[in-house]
Amino acid sequence: MADRKDPSTIANGELEMTAPTGRRVRGKRGSLKDLPDAPLDILFEVFTLLTPTDLLNLARTSKAFRGLMMSRKSIFLWKAARGNVEGLPECPSFLTEPAYANLAFFNHCHRCLKTARNITWEFQARYCAKCKPSMSIKEDDIHMPDGCISDETYSKHRILTFIFNVVNRSGTYYPFHYAHKPQVKNLQETWDKTPSNERNELVKVWLARADETRKFVGEASIWEQKTKTSREAKSQSHKADLECIRMARFDGVVEKLKLLGYRDELHLNEDALMDDLKHYPIVKIAKPLTEKGWSRIREEIVAFVESQKLARIRHERKQLLNRRFKVLQKNWNVDLEAAPAPFPHPHVRELISFPEVRAILDVPDDAKISATDLQVAKSLLPNITQRWLEERRECFRNIVREKIPIDEHVDPLSLAILVHNCGFNLRTHKFGASEDPYEEAANWSFGTVPWTVAAPTLLRGYKRSIKIASELIEAYGRDPARVTPEEIDTWKVTAACTQPECNVRVRVEGSWMMNWRDSIEHLLRTWSYEKDNNGPDRYTIVLVKQPNFRREHTTNGCHLEVVRAKKSSRC
Repeated sequence: MADRKDPSTIANGELEMTAPTGRRVRGKRGSLKDLPDAPLDILFEVFTLLTPTDLLNLARTSKAFRGLMMSRKSIFLWKAARGNVEGLPECPSFLTEPAYANLAFFNHCHRCLKTARNITWEFQARYCAKCKPSMSIKEDDIHMPDGCISDETYSKHRILTFIFNVVNRSGTYYPFHYAHKPQVKNLQETWDKTPSNERNELVKVWLARADETRKFVGEASIWEQKTKTSREAKSQSHKADLECIRMARFDGVVEKLKLLGYRDELHLNEDALMDDLKHYPIVKIAKPLTEKGWSRIREEIVAFVESQKLARIRHERKQLLNRRFKVLQKNWNVDLEAAPAPFPHPHVRELISFPEVRAILDVPDDAKISATDLQVAKSLLPNITQRWLEERRECFRNIVREKIPIDEHVDPLSLAILVHNCGFNLRTHKFGASEDPYEEAANWSFGTVPWTVAAPTLLRGYKRSIKIASELIEAYGRDPARVTPEEIDTWKVTAACTQPECNVRVRVEGSWMMNWRDSIEHLLRTWSYEKDNNGPDRYTIVLVKQPNFRREHTTNGCHLEVVRAKKSSRC
């Protein structure tokens, strides 16, 4: 009896080794353990009905079966099993029956055991894409043993082609050959061990085997191609059977929905709904539809159809509103285009959101928009346009008051610091869909959302514009909270930029001359709403004013400087 371990010894670090937990195996353990003890005549009768794959799998189950199946006495079993595979060539003399079965039917690399679906019959091996280059050698790299080649009888190419099991590959200019490295090594070792007087016979043996190999390769390649074709045909047939089951299941679901009262919905939304329903996960599975199965999926299918119905109704409503929007836009365009040139023109998208206009357009589907309704909408145009303009003006006033303290009696819109230049719409994809069906239809119809100064990109740009304009006016020596554009226009001051990127107005002493408006535009152009790493890091603005007067101011990488310089005659 083995001595028990001392607990103190175990506590000090000497641990007992435990057996690893066995891997779970599906099925019953030991179900074949008594099979080798069965009468041999019964076993042999059963085995002759199997395929080579079955015999090889059986041989790998236990040592008893392996000993039985690998015995030379069992060779008739392998031959009988091989006969059960249609078109399989006879086993060549240089392969054993188990090795032949392993080569033909088991998809694993003979070097690393990874999956390898293609067989290299010339090598009698399967190699994965990674192992195949290392297990083959090019014809030009093979060094034949001395005396193996007789110039009077064979050239090197012919002896290689005849003796080795070569694989032909298409080269860039001409085909070349690969041989099996293990065979080349074995040939060289065998040649060295063979006495000189027996080498001629050895070459004859090699040539005979090469002939047998070429014949076997041709037959095996034909069988492999037929097998692949048959397998693909079975696969296509199986896919067709599954598709029939899916279509029968889909038709069954459609019939069930019709019984539940969705016949009209299936007809109205036939293209979209039927296609989506056909590809719905619980509908497209290849499983016959039973009453029990339908009871399990009915609620989910009904919920899906209801959601599709709501989506259809919403889309039809969107299309109806779009037609109404276009009619109203056509009715309004004449008056909008006839407005005075300085007058800001609101987009139709801005105006249709007013409650008075929405009350005319957002009516039930069966209601008609009459000529009277269009006349009422046209009469509303001057009022809602003026309201829109006042709302936008107040937005800009608030932005200016937030950035600069201004006296109450001063209108922020009259100041020179208010720079506004908006040349783009706010696209709907930047803001997502609206929860309001009317607003969503308007966004979809015009491709834009209502303009708002509170949009993050625009708001950031306006505040930055005011800051840059204020700092430029301060560089002129004026108060940005009081000065108006009319006052600056009376100043005899011009500006120049020392950077070559500037390309405005008149050039004086190597620089381009600008008035104050061009200076602000130039500074704004050096700063974009998004980060731009391609532009210069620094601009220098030179303000030409009085002699012997100098002032410097820097903002956001733009250097503003008042210096002594000649005045242009065109400024």
